[in-house]
Amino acid sequence: MNIYKNKTVQEDMNNILNSGFDYQKLNGKTILITGGTGMLASYMVYFLIYLNENISKFKCKIILLARDKNKVYDKFGDYAKKKYFDIYLGNIIEEIKIEEKIDYIIHAASIAITQYFKDYPIDVILPNSLGTYRLLELAYKNNVDSFLYFSTGSIYGKINEINSITEETYGVLDPLDSNSCYSESKRLGETLCKAYWNQKKVKTKMVRITHTYGPTIDLNTDKRVFSEFIKNIINREDIVMKSAGTEVRSFCYL
Repeated sequence: MNIYKNKTVQEDMNNILNSGFDYQKLNGKTILITGGTGMLASYMVYFLIYLNENISKFKCKIILLARDKNKVYDKFGDYAKKKYFDIYLGNIIEEIKIEEKIDYIIHAASIAITQYFKDYPIDVILPNSLGTYRLLELAYKNNVDSFLYFSTGSIYGKINEINSITEETYGVLDPLDSNSCYSESKRLGETLCKAYWNQKKVKTKMVRITHTYGPTIDLNTDKRVFSEFIKNIINREDIVMKSAGTEVRSFCYL
């Protein structure tokens, strides 16, 4: 669903614009985004659309790497038909044949919904590992200004008796646990980013995302606790607790 014109989304776009972010560094640049129809990356695409539509003399090129063109049109409507918006149909685990000069790459394509981890672990692993490799090769070829990899707070693993987590904190991951297909492959993706920086000087960055929520959350397929609670509220249903409710999590508005 295209919610770009939604009042809350437009307020968020304006808040980002006025947050001090140097958006002019993107002027005249080409940005390739994977996973652009997902919850987080679609907001980034919305902001790039917002810049193109609202800032005088500003133009950046958006290339969305996607497998389903209809899903892109459903998410972005007629904006996906604009001259500054291109759709590259393909799968990131295969060779990416984009000849156009790319300045920024944002790799957000990943299956993060936990119910898929047990049934489709290979489909979870490959975008985070082989897909990251394909995109890093493309970044190296283009000498990009920056490569951003969407990682996860899950890479920290199981940590006992700790009040806070820093980037230097690491716990245990069981490689044979069903859920580790996500965490371990995200760890490998981070290692690949660091390796490409060390060996080929690709300007890589990583963001370890924790629990996020916002207008683009998919209430139909996302079974995580915060989306389930929101769905209960919208449908005027009882909120059902499936645990003792003692877990502590950090939640971040996207």
